[in-house]
Amino acid sequence: MPRTHNRVVQPVADYVNTKVVRWRTGTTEGQVAVLVAIAALLTVMAVVSFFNYTRMPISGFYVPLLLGILLLRFWPLMMLVALTIIYGTITVVANGPV
Repeated sequence: MPRTHNRVVQPVADYVNTKVVRWRTGTTEGQVAVLVAIAALLTVMAVVSFFNYTRMPISGFYVPLLLGILLLRFWPLMMLVALTIIYGTITVVANGPV
């Protein structure tokens, strides 16, 4: 059984390690991977906020921006800011500030 577990875990660990190394060196591929992960988090937050505004108010949208400030370079960060503005505008127009 341990051998099967190792065959599954090792490729996943290698993939994650490769992505982390590429992000740390500042390659475009690494930055895009981090941007996609943060954008996915933002999208989930926007969907929750759209359907249940009291559970996820607009003020919660700052969390992905703070992560982006820490992890992204300038242009990927600007893309995240633009996506946050779009999602925030849609949420506020649909639900109104509470």
